[in-house]
Amino acid sequence: HNHAGAAACHVILYGCLRVRHYREADIINQAMVRLECTSDRKLSAGDVSYVDRDRAIHGLDSISQRVLVLNLQSRNLDSKERHWYFPASMQ
Repeated sequence: HNHAGAAACHVILYGCLRVRHYREADIINQAMVRLECTSDRKLSAGDVSYVDRDRAIHGLDSISQRVLVLNLQSRNLDSKERHWYFPASMQ
């Protein structure tokens, strides 16, 4: 998902988290885009990740059984609607 027009910071307080950032590589049609992974990191307690206009599309996956994340967000006045991205078969 993304946070169009927003900035966010994720501080890992406990556990381990996998954070991936993506960019839109190709527009397939009005409802489908191809994403390219630009960053794939495993974070643990004390690590920080951020989201901004250039790194807006991201995914978070728990690696450990429990994860505690402090999520701080700042929305801009010109914010757009949030988008969700789901895997799709290209066949």
